[in-house]
Amino acid sequence: MEAPVQVLSTGGDGGAIAIRLRALLHTIHRRARVTITVLVNEVFANTGFQYSPAATPFAETSTTPTGSESSGNLQPPLDYIHLAIAAGAEYVAQVSPAHGKLFVKVVERALASQGTAVVFVPAPCITGWKFDDGRTIELALLGARSGVFPAFLWERGKGGSVKDCERDATARPRVTEFLGAQRRFQHLVEKDPERGGYRTRAGREPEMARLESGCRGTSSGSTGWPSSASPPRNASAPAEDCRGAWRVVRRLKWVRPKGRLCQGDRRLEIGR
Repeated sequence: MEAPVQVLSTGGDGGAIAIRLRALLHTIHRRARVTITVLVNEVFANTGFQYSPAATPFAETSTTPTGSESSGNLQPPLDYIHLAIAAGAEYVAQVSPAHGKLFVKVVERALASQGTAVVFVPAPCITGWKFDDGRTIELALLGARSGVFPAFLWERGKGGSVKDCERDATARPRVTEFLGAQRRFQHLVEKDPERGGYRTRAGREPEMARLESGCRGTSSGSTGWPSSASPPRNASAPAEDCRGAWRVVRRLKWVRPKGRLCQGDRRLEIGR
């Protein structure tokens, strides 16, 4: 064999970044040659669709209901991408099978890694996200292109990049289109009978503005609700900053590679 046996581990976000977060971090910290895939569906799908630490702000789950006095999940998602990098992972990526060729390349590179590789796989859940059958690929692509779940690749010593998501937020699909297809966000958005698509519900503008600012990668990440405090109904949860991907990108510097760029692909490296 050309390389030692590679170990492959698969789990959901409820396990990997909630009840087994300690095991994940210790595995990465030991630099064990393991490829870990984490299916991110934002809920504990096997036990009743409770929210997970990856849940999008204001999402409705069985433990974060919506109503006249509640806006759903008020917690920002755990910055699991940056957490894996900080813990010492050799390779970190976030990509769904909706990007078929890219997904295959990511898995192959992860398996070839000499250290710990962590691949987060956005996994739209029909029951938990409350959308119609047949729209899984559509939602996965919208999530990536709108900046909610950007496709992200990073390798230690080589830097990282975001794929299929415009850096200019105004050039991306609107976040409301991603949310509108899911009934777990029906308290935030509604169909727009005049223009088509979806629009923000009246009175929900503060929540949507905060959510969109996170998907633009502009939040500071320094705000949050104290554990003992209960925010008012219309108060906004902290923006989640694209699940860490754009936070990492803001710490990168643009590097003009030698030779010709392939289809506009841009190379990045960590700015010290």
